[in-house]
Amino acid sequence: MSARRILVVITGDPMSSARPGEAIRIALGLGSGTHTVSVVLRGPAAALLLPEAEDSACADEVDKYLPSLAEALEPGFYVERAALKGRDPADSDFRIVPVEPPEIAALVGKADRFVTF
Repeated sequence: MSARRILVVITGDPMSSARPGEAIRIALGLGSGTHTVSVVLRGPAAALLLPEAEDSACADEVDKYLPSLAEALEPGFYVERAALKGRDPADSDFRIVPVEPPEIAALVGKADRFVTF
C-alpha cells in the first residue's frame, strides 16, 4: 500500500468527552506506518493543547499519546484561529499553527483520506 496523506479533524470538547483523546490515540496509530498524518483542532478541541487538558475527560490519553503525536507532526497541530480566541498559544507545550476555515478546507482537499471526531 502506498503512503497516504491522512487528515484527522477533532472538534469534540475534551472537558466533557473522552472522544477527543481517542482521536489523538487513533491519529498516532494512523501515522505509525508510512502514512503522513496531520491534525486539525477546531472549537473546544483546542483545549487539548493547553494546560486545561490536565482536567479534561481524556487527561490520561492526552498525557500518554499527545507528546508522541506532536513529535511526528510537521509543522505542528493546526488549530482553528477562532478556537484560540481568549487563549494564549504560548501557554502550550506544543507547536500550534493557527488556521482559518479556508485553510482547513485546503488541508481536507490535499488529504487522501480524512476522519472527523
